Amino acid sequence: MFSNASGGNNLIKVLNTSTHAVIDTITLPGIVSSIVMSPDGATLYAVDGANNYVYAVDTSTRAIGAPIAVGASPNPIVWALSRFSPDAIKIDAGTHTTTTFIPDSNPATMAVLDVIYAASNTELHFLTFDGTNGAVNGAVWVYLLPGLTIGGPMGGLPAGPFMAGAVDATQDILWLIDMGSATINSFPGGATAPVGAMPWSIGVRPDGLEVWVPTSGG
Repeated sequence: MFSNASGGNNLIKVLNTSTHAVIDTITLPGIVSSIVMSPDGATLYAVDGANNYVYAVDTSTRAIGAPIAVGASPNPIVWALSRFSPDAIKIDAGTHTTTTFIPDSNPATMAVLDVIYAASNTELHFLTFDGTNGAVNGAVWVYLLPGLTIGGPMGGLPAGPFMAGAVDATQDILWLIDMGSATINSFPGGATAPVGAMPWSIGVRPDGLEVWVPTSGG
């Protein structure tokens, strides 16, 4: 298991999942703000948020690839998202070339905050700050794989604004963080639960029995 070190650090720690012991340390050229694993486990993508780069790390050899330039405050999942623009940047896992994609067709969109693969792996859900009618609301835009054909905005959601989302693969349920009310919300189903102030990300345990939410406001 790989873990990014505390904020302001350029280290990635490799942990043994049985003993929880640190078995290796990877030093990146820049500050590590977040990490994500490729679906096949062969590549770890590490974000240098201070310099707007993403680094691809070979999980077998620990070799660090050349920096991939992306937008401001990137947050990659195979995609890099700028928290200050409506762009989503697709990173080709083989060539590391980038392509800009704008998922929210509303011209008043302020930012793309997260992208989540549906449990069936047939859809992508893009979470955005959507400035419709002069108000900043949460929106989720659905695109169909593999061709990224637009499926339209998801209906029945609260106003938001959303910050992040995750899918419960056991039930194909989308969980979203609502920053406005400091709650997590499930769709479909409409279940809600309060969380601490300023929740920034969310993860669902593989068996669907727990949802994990870190907070930065207490």
